[in-house]
Amino acid sequence: MMKIGFGKARITSFIPGAVFFGYGKPSQKAKFVLDELYARTIFFKNDEETLLYVNCELGCITHLLREKVLEKLAQNPTFKTITKKNFILTAQHTHSAPGGMDDHPLYNFPNGGQRKDVLDQVSQGILSSITLAFENIQNGKVYWKHGRFNESAPVAFNRSLKSFLSNKDISTNRDWNERNSVDRMMRMVHIVREKDEGSINWFGVHTTSMSNRNCGISSDNKGHASGLLEKDHQAIAIFAQEKCGDVSPSFRYVRRYRENTGPHNDDISNCHFNGRLQFEKAQDILKKQGNELSSQIRSLHQIKKLSEVKIHPQVREKYKKIGIKINENQTAVKGAMGIDFIKGTKDGQGLHPLLAEPIRLITKMTLKLQMIFNKSFAPETYAYQHSFNLAQSTKSIFLQTGDKKVVGFSSPIILYPIRFFDKIVNTFLIQHFKGELEKSSSWIREDLNFQLSTIGELAIISLPFEITTHAGRRLILQIKEELEKKGIKHFVINTYANGYAGYVTTPEEYDCQAYEGGHTLFGKWTLPAIESIFMKFAKEL
Repeated sequence: MMKIGFGKARITSFIPGAVFFGYGKPSQKAKFVLDELYARTIFFKNDEETLLYVNCELGCITHLLREKVLEKLAQNPTFKTITKKNFILTAQHTHSAPGGMDDHPLYNFPNGGQRKDVLDQVSQGILSSITLAFENIQNGKVYWKHGRFNESAPVAFNRSLKSFLSNKDISTNRDWNERNSVDRMMRMVHIVREKDEGSINWFGVHTTSMSNRNCGISSDNKGHASGLLEKDHQAIAIFAQEKCGDVSPSFRYVRRYRENTGPHNDDISNCHFNGRLQFEKAQDILKKQGNELSSQIRSLHQIKKLSEVKIHPQVREKYKKIGIKINENQTAVKGAMGIDFIKGTKDGQGLHPLLAEPIRLITKMTLKLQMIFNKSFAPETYAYQHSFNLAQSTKSIFLQTGDKKVVGFSSPIILYPIRFFDKIVNTFLIQHFKGELEKSSSWIREDLNFQLSTIGELAIISLPFEITTHAGRRLILQIKEELEKKGIKHFVINTYANGYAGYVTTPEEYDCQAYEGGHTLFGKWTLPAIESIFMKFAKEL
């Protein structure tokens, strides 16, 4: 038996003109409210340990937002048991909620810089949700349940099938398609308290049923599912993200927009369609008996730069078995965004190919000339850049976010002609002229939160990324045997947690350089570096 608290509070932050985080479109500004946005909190407590889980209807969590909430919690002795170690702050990744809450400039670009007004309102709403959970504690039991969507259910589709098929360890005896190449399992923690009940439902599908043409604040498909289940009978219903990096709710191509959409011609209907599918699956799972989890709670947390993480020998050995050689001293590297990221996805178009492809050529020529020059006149710079280029592999680099360079140049002024054709490039240059790009050591945070938490026999693997289906499977397989020795039987990948730093792909998917590989910031060895961190956690637990 555990003591469990539930809390829910508004974080809508309707500030006209605030730009949504997700699609990266400066024109996608909040004009009205379709749905109120909420932070939902579940507080777990036994006689010795606590775990605080908060899910927000936001595009992402930033490190700054998490730190601001922790700062507020530290001012009240009621929350003295909550630390960086046992606090999980996640987002369900709606693309229709205001952004601008980072302490590094790049993900703030669509908003023209940091939005302190949004940050203050959202952090206060999260605090209110946590406060309510601490005031509403009851005895309760926790059950692990799960259920799989039928392949015919139009709920989730792999938008990068070619990249998925490049993986060396997928079965060749199966006819793979967009439906069966995603993880169709919904995983649930069902909480039964003395007077009510609640749940956390993890399922990987992008919260992009609302398109990049929408200007109404919306919690999208997962928010709709939460609302339906709470109206049905649950005091609190969290629909969290899992392995959704390459998973879309959209499957019908619309030539006019060069994008996929759902079965309907309007965003709201598509949002409700997908949300209802998730809600109905949760209803089915709730009817199952499930396995009661013990009340033991454990938490491990670390802030690490992936560029400083050496790949663990056991990780290198597993990759060797599938024909991928990783050097003994290999690490991930500083961040960089690729041309194939800024071109966008089937869910939302980015820079037009007529602009993107010339930039690709300019980038290749520039970097090649720089390497020739540095080899003769700056050998140390050449050695660094050579190692960096090897780790970034096939990526056509647009931005070196760690070294603060644009297409190989220290100044983004080279993009000046493009500003007249692309609004995000124009915003980028405005930030440069304001001096905002010089206020931090990198354009995206590189020291990131990694966290492993357990509730009884369940391991919650929290990542500040969106991870592809197969990358998530590999991560679990890497640590599964070690954690099973510690009594762990169930695993969930908890994404968009405690920060945000783009995507995680497998090395093979990375080399394909689709959208997801282009936004895998820290290079080809990002996943093995993350596996190494969690291998260490698994041994320490």
